[in-house]
Amino acid sequence: DKFSKMKALRLSDSRYANRRIVVTCAVADGEILLSLQDEGPGFDAPKGEHLQSNDESELLSYGRGLRILYGAMDKVIYKADGKSVTLVKKIERRFDGTKV
Repeated sequence: DKFSKMKALRLSDSRYANRRIVVTCAVADGEILLSLQDEGPGFDAPKGEHLQSNDESELLSYGRGLRILYGAMDKVIYKADGKSVTLVKKIERRFDGTKV
């Protein structure tokens, strides 16, 4: 499929294959915050509207992860440089089962 071919190409291309990704996670004030940052040049952050469609013909060889993020998270916040994103998920209970 297109996704597997794109993945194989990216993993064999030194411009992509050797990049590091920094992931940080925090839990505070009833939210889980997950921040991701990579070494790439950045990109223009999508607005999310085009990711809400259920039309399978719109699924390309890229963008699937963004569709999942916008569907699962309460907030998706991009930094202006396009190199990092913070994902926010509200939680009602702590990991031990007690209410937040």
